Amino acid sequence: MIAFAIVSMLFAVRDIGGSAFAGREEGAPTALAGEPDGYYVVLFRGSSYCPTCDLMEKLSKELLYGPTSPFARDVKEGKLSFMVVNFEKPGNEHYLFDYDLYTTTIVLIEQRDGEQARWKNLQESWEHAEKTGDFKEYLAGKIRDFEREGR
Repeated sequence: MIAFAIVSMLFAVRDIGGSAFAGREEGAPTALAGEPDGYYVVLFRGSSYCPTCDLMEKLSKELLYGPTSPFARDVKEGKLSFMVVNFEKPGNEHYLFDYDLYTTTIVLIEQRDGEQARWKNLQESWEHAEKTGDFKEYLAGKIRDFEREGR
């Protein structure tokens, strides 16, 4: 019985990993297909109901698009964008491996010359989510640092 369970798990891992990497070169940079150059704040989340995920999305949008946004100019000029990607949607499984995702998180991505130049997984964003001011301050600081490092 235990041997059957182990073999079943190995096949499941192979199938999940195989579909996630299908059609993708090993080590090839992942670009946000069809997206212009700039900086992206991407909330990766699953399909299930998640109040903390909803809160992270709301606070991120407020930070970037709110009336007092410190990033208003960059957003208006198209240099900084926010998007939400469901990593459980068929075809998006590769993001789990591309960005070392294991739960909902925010990833900062720089696109340059139509390709992904670099990225940073903000795994700690989850820890800051329940504190509105702390989350916005944390995310704003990480975005500024990421932009500064890219120059």
